[in-house]
Amino acid sequence: MKIRRIEDYLYRNVVPGVSGTVDITVSLVDDPSAVAYDSYTNKGEQYSRSCTYRKTDLNVTVKISRQWWSRVRNRDLAMVDELFNLDVSTPLIGDFPSNVEVIAATWLVNGRGTEKKTVRGFIAIHSDGYAYHGKTIKSALRGLSKKIELQVYDKNFIKSRLIEKAKMANGNVSLDDSYAVGNCVWGTKDFCYRHGLDLKIEDPQISLKELAKIVEQEPRREALAVLAYGVRKHSQPSFSHNNVHRDRTHLRGKSV
Repeated sequence: MKIRRIEDYLYRNVVPGVSGTVDITVSLVDDPSAVAYDSYTNKGEQYSRSCTYRKTDLNVTVKISRQWWSRVRNRDLAMVDELFNLDVSTPLIGDFPSNVEVIAATWLVNGRGTEKKTVRGFIAIHSDGYAYHGKTIKSALRGLSKKIELQVYDKNFIKSRLIEKAKMANGNVSLDDSYAVGNCVWGTKDFCYRHGLDLKIEDPQISLKELAKIVEQEPRREALAVLAYGVRKHSQPSFSHNNVHRDRTHLRGKSV
């Protein structure tokens, strides 16, 4: 029953869709270092008698913590910033701010097509819902502090107004723009692959118009921060990445 519930959760929330069948095999492990995710595709049945093209079948093998449902799912840590956790630790003890929890974790990041990469590191989570993934405790805490500082929203922030401005704007945003507003590397790359942006090309970018359409469907504050940053950057010719550290009003409704 436990494995079946996990397989259902993975199928609905984690495993990418394909044209053919999806086969998920889950095994429970006790060693945190043993958790893993592997997948491969092969050719399935023909679409029809008149179409000789074959569907794509996906085979997924997951090794997941035996305590995943109680330790991860029931603590609302299955998805943190849209990154799926195969396992997390109990809160670490350390000299952390009282409103910040730090956990060791193993999470998945989307790659090209149906690929997913397993990453081990730490997640710093603020009581307001902000989170940052880092390879070390120090980088997770530092990244969280920067993210909160740069992604400040007040009650005047109007998403619809920002999105409409972005749809009318000319210009692109890049990975550097996402990092400039405090987003982590893994969350940024996962978002890009999830929405079809090829990171294998040199200096991958997306237009503000296209990003605005995505944000309408997935209005995450991390993506909204990039959108606001891009609108401001392309409306002010003298704007540079360094401005974001001196002027945070571009993330607030009154400036967009």
